Amino acid sequence: MSAVCFRCDWQGRASGTTCPSCGAPLYRVEVQARDREREIPGNEDDARELAFGPEPVPGSPLGRSRFAASLGPVVLILVIVLVALAAIEAVSADGSRTSAARQTASQAGGGRLVYLARSQDGGAELWILDVATGKAEPGPPVSPTTVELVDASAAGSGRVGVERRADDGTVRASVTRGLGPGAQVDELGRGDLVAWGPGGGSLVIARNASGPDPCSPVRMSLVSVVTQEVAWAFHDRSFCGPVTSLSRSAAATYLTAPSGDRYGVYLTGDVGVPHLLFEGVAMVSGSPLAAFLLRGAGDRDDALQQEPQALLGWKGIGGPVSIGRDGQALVVERVLAWSPDGGRVAVLGALGSTDGVFVVEAGSGSGERVPAFVGLEEEASDATFDTEGSLYLVAGDGLFVYRAGAVTALLVPDGTPRPVGAIVWIP
Repeated sequence: MSAVCFRCDWQGRASGTTCPSCGAPLYRVEVQARDREREIPGNEDDARELAFGPEPVPGSPLGRSRFAASLGPVVLILVIVLVALAAIEAVSADGSRTSAARQTASQAGGGRLVYLARSQDGGAELWILDVATGKAEPGPPVSPTTVELVDASAAGSGRVGVERRADDGTVRASVTRGLGPGAQVDELGRGDLVAWGPGGGSLVIARNASGPDPCSPVRMSLVSVVTQEVAWAFHDRSFCGPVTSLSRSAAATYLTAPSGDRYGVYLTGDVGVPHLLFEGVAMVSGSPLAAFLLRGAGDRDDALQQEPQALLGWKGIGGPVSIGRDGQALVVERVLAWSPDGGRVAVLGALGSTDGVFVVEAGSGSGERVPAFVGLEEEASDATFDTEGSLYLVAGDGLFVYRAGAVTALLVPDGTPRPVGAIVWIP
């Protein structure tokens, strides 16, 4: 049954009375059968055809089914039983084929690695590595200032979001129309901050007004990556900025901005009204499924200068909780990647005297989280999770995979350019 949550803008089908995302009461819209009949367009004949289908043609399957019904209830019951048995057999066979297909996809890795490499002319291009087969091939050229690659498969097969840093300090977001060497790259917009929705299906762009005013007005636009249509996501002149971090889920945008004399994390949905989610903290990063890596934020003037000691929070269901071990807090320097399900996050940081890459279990719950250390001899420049939970990293000019607590080098074919930064796993 369709339902809507006005607290967090979740919408979908749910059998319970509370929102599966935040726990707030759900609002349901029930349409009676007679109302649906009244809503069918056209004249009476058109309405009947839309509601019940066309009249059967003699000799057609529909005509024969009505003839079978006229043979009496015993025959009708027999027909129903036979049809049901055939349906069960078909579903069983289809389920077996689906299971086999999923197993094959799982064994094959279920996707490809796309990474940034230097081109022969001194520019930059994408390269696509099929981990299962070891085959690598060139992709489209991109800007040498590319800093981030994003899975944009929700906008189309083989699409990759590309972020680059412009000379004026803004971020410019684009999307590829495929992964062939000649694939077109469409620019989507630019701003001070950008954030992609799940699967790269949407993009939110935030712009902070410049000037001496300490309360900077904020404008945010929402771009459909599929159609490239642009709409306002947030344009409230009374809301005091600037926005310092940004994240996007399927139905809401999350941002860090001043909350009085402190910082807070807000969410805003389709109606563009901000709601305070966490107070006294700043969002370091958020997953598309609304798990948040946070840090404590005290006084507004020095909140963003403090060491970013990490916390975990979730939309509407608890937290934040600390991340560390034996009284030592994890200090995050940079977020490298979220897993596709939002359950894990890889960061570059330090825990006591140990620094490097750490993986944190980001699912909801209570108690301090102990991060797992990923041992690398060189500093990682970027990372990405695949759908099975393996973490792929770029360190130096090499590719590595962290799986089952161990790091191994990933071989690439001879003559294949080495990665120089950004990397992403795509299905």
